[in-house]
Amino acid sequence: MDKKLNDIYKEKFIAEGGFSKVYYSNDLKLKKEIVYKIGIDEKHFSKFENEYRITLALEHKNIVKCLNFYNDQELPILVLEFAQKGSLDIILLQDQLFLKNKFESIVTDITTAIQYCH
Repeated sequence: MDKKLNDIYKEKFIAEGGFSKVYYSNDLKLKKEIVYKIGIDEKHFSKFENEYRITLALEHKNIVKCLNFYNDQELPILVLEFAQKGSLDIILLQDQLFLKNKFESIVTDITTAIQYCH
């Protein structure tokens, strides 16, 4: 991996999407848990660049923050903060009782994030 990523260690594969693979890791400089998305191929570079620009401009408690973007790679890498509570799709599938009790709170969080982006 590129020397710029030397401060990232303990990589663990999380998921694969349409144009990237997602890994959990730790960043030694930032001293925090992160995820990083590595592009599957260079033809999706512009999608990564757009995601970076958009998420970098967003500052909301319910939106994952973008921490860095490496664009001089053969494959682009997007570094994001780690969502401590997990992704919404996993939360929704985990526990129906939890979902019943937290539904209003989840919908409110989603709504405020969407309003912020709009």
